[in-house]
Amino acid sequence: MVNIFFSCCLLGCNENMTNSSGFIFSPHFPGYYPPLTLCRWTIKVAPGKNIKLRFLEFQLEDHPSCYSDYIEVYDGYETKTKKLLGRYCGLRFPDFLESSTNFMLIKFVSNDKVTRSGFKMHYTSEEGKGLLSSSALYKTFP
Repeated sequence: MVNIFFSCCLLGCNENMTNSSGFIFSPHFPGYYPPLTLCRWTIKVAPGKNIKLRFLEFQLEDHPSCYSDYIEVYDGYETKTKKLLGRYCGLRFPDFLESSTNFMLIKFVSNDKVTRSGFKMHYTSEEGKGLLSSSALYKTFP
């Protein structure tokens, strides 16, 4: 049996964010994030607002199905009602994601293999539109 222990208590790794805008960084950014990391950020803005999440810098271990190191972004935060907006890894990420609610959950997982420089994201509170939109274009770099 293999025991895998995740780092859960890194500074800035598990936060409830309530400001109308802010930055989210992977642990040790711009240095390499540690192996075996599990982080969660919950963003809550004023009722009637939506959240726009912009990807400013992004480099995680690559895998065709994003099985190794990845972030998942959810619209909402409750288990029964949250909706997965996407799972991202490597150098593939959208320009932005936008929630349909005033809540967003971001989950970051790294395995015990390769680490990279991680990510820097910025979120803002926008007037609620009542519909979900995201960029269909993905940035990829050689």
